[in-house]
Amino acid sequence: MRAGWSGLVHTDGAAFRIEVGDGEGGARRVVAERLLRPGEIAADRGLQGFAGSKEFVLDLDLPRDTVVALVTNPGPSGRNQYDLTAWRRVEIAPR
Repeated sequence: MRAGWSGLVHTDGAAFRIEVGDGEGGARRVVAERLLRPGEIAADRGLQGFAGSKEFVLDLDLPRDTVVALVTNPGPSGRNQYDLTAWRRVEIAPR
């Protein structure tokens, strides 16, 4: 939404991260991360993927009980006002 990056007060960005870990309370490691800053970078507006694509495909060889976490965080200031984020059409499929 345009309101997120236009006007006197706007988002400072939002981070999207994919983490994998061992079971429910186990330690996680980051396998992909992207900070979007639509208030400053026009290319970061609208639907996004990773690595400049409008979609993102990540091929991981993980054990059966691995936890995959899709995480969003506020931008550099740590405040989340105007940070409009969503994951869309997520599919996790075995090989």
